[in-house]
Amino acid sequence: DSQYQKQPYPEPSLLDQWNCFASDVQAYADAFPYYPQNRDYATGSDNIWLVVENEDFVTAPAIVQYLDRRVALNDVKRWSHNLAVTFGGRMFKRLVRNQWLFGRPYWEDVTSQFDIDNHVFLRKLAAPGGEKELKDLVGEIASTPLDFRWPLWQVFCVQGFVDKNGKERTVVISRIHHSVADGAGTMTSLFKYVKALDPATGLADPSKAASHVGPPIIVGLKMDGDVKLLEAKEPGIERLLQTGLAVFVGLMLYLSHVIHLILFELPLFFKRGMRSKDSLLFRRHLPKQVGWTNRIQFERIKKVKRALGMTVNDVMVGCFNAALAKYLESLKTSRNVDPYFVWFVPASFRNPSNSKDWSLNNVSTGFLLSVSSGHKSVIEFTRDVCRQMSMLKKSVEPYLVYFVMEYGFLFPWCFPRWAVLLGTHMIHGGISNVPGPKDPISFGTASVERINFAIMSAPGTIFALVSSYGSDMFVAVQTDVDSEAEKDCFEPGMADAVCKLFEEEFEKLEELCKGGSALAPSPISVRRVWSHLRRGMIILFILLLFLLPFIALQFV
Repeated sequence: DSQYQKQPYPEPSLLDQWNCFASDVQAYADAFPYYPQNRDYATGSDNIWLVVENEDFVTAPAIVQYLDRRVALNDVKRWSHNLAVTFGGRMFKRLVRNQWLFGRPYWEDVTSQFDIDNHVFLRKLAAPGGEKELKDLVGEIASTPLDFRWPLWQVFCVQGFVDKNGKERTVVISRIHHSVADGAGTMTSLFKYVKALDPATGLADPSKAASHVGPPIIVGLKMDGDVKLLEAKEPGIERLLQTGLAVFVGLMLYLSHVIHLILFELPLFFKRGMRSKDSLLFRRHLPKQVGWTNRIQFERIKKVKRALGMTVNDVMVGCFNAALAKYLESLKTSRNVDPYFVWFVPASFRNPSNSKDWSLNNVSTGFLLSVSSGHKSVIEFTRDVCRQMSMLKKSVEPYLVYFVMEYGFLFPWCFPRWAVLLGTHMIHGGISNVPGPKDPISFGTASVERINFAIMSAPGTIFALVSSYGSDMFVAVQTDVDSEAEKDCFEPGMADAVCKLFEEEFEKLEELCKGGSALAPSPISVRRVWSHLRRGMIILFILLLFLLPFIALQFV
């Protein structure tokens, strides 16, 4: 059996940091006055997932694929190796953290040392091998850090899963670190790879893959459809000036982020959390649990969204908020629920129509979505989500967040990690949307009957992912699991309970739409008006503060 041995999370000692510093000094001396050309530096959007990660917050999402039959481990290795060769790039590069005050993480090619046994492992489910045992295993894997000695991806061949009909089949759990690629990039590349497979062998021809190297870091901004790419220029003194300006803009953006944190988000530090013994500073180290809903036909959701005049995402996110609120009300800690749920919502800057882009990189941003937890019905939650999402999608907040991530984290270790981690703990969680394939896919020569996901959740938070497969949609949920909790948040089974409540809330919304219930006009609260005003003030502050340096960056 090829079993994965858990590696400790790489926290560097003072000696390790000194060695990184010495290595950087030598690299910079050899390349002066330019940045070292022999290093593939990670982008700021790559680096941020290193800064927020620790042993309690593993930033490596996973996709769970249920195959139609039993598949041997060697076949999984052969197909996984072909996928890696077809993608190339970061699939054969390890990420050197280079963790000292002004260190920059970089990708190092380890093709000559590549061994598929470091990436593909066999796991056997405990009896009776049902859905519960599979969820327990997925939660265990989601809690396990990746091995930074090798490229940051893994595939688990799970044997012993028995479906409802008593048929044994293989389940494949594939995970990749968020520093390698965002969700949209990973799924888009995976679907393009699947379409290139030879049905007889289950392999793709790597020579036909239009591989694309991720965007370099020091550059001027180029508009390419919906994608914001960084375009490198020829080496020269201009590159040095551009680098200095980029770092300056990044540091100023990060400073504005800290000011925003202190002036407007610091009150979230005192949020009550989702359970009575939840403490921001003294949280216990807890493993993860996962859950996912049953499949909901896409046509049913479309009927609801047409009746309400909303998007599919508005409907799904509204139902999730209603389900979580109902779950918290059923606990003994219901009096401690915050007046607003605060969610981080990722958004992609990737151009889905670019069929030549098989790149694994990060081209994403996000924004904060606040939804009142005091609504009494699912239709009120859905209406609130629709109103907030419509405003945020039209705002410049996603663009500002992108620049903060891309430039502010060029040198990720110069900022106190506690300050960055504080932001992940202050929110209640995240809600993401990763569209799945419209047509059935395959893993090698085996058909994939359905898929699920394990997302990533910071301690004390809950994350949800909305996705689809074929004509169905579903929601995957991940959060902490506290074996000592009873009728309290993070108790065993919370993820499944929220998923079940989601299905109930959607059915209620569906019945309301069938009955022709109209949406009543929403009241305008003073707190909501102040929320919009403070966002506007911060945006204006940032624009005034960084307009001149940014213009200079474009014309140098």
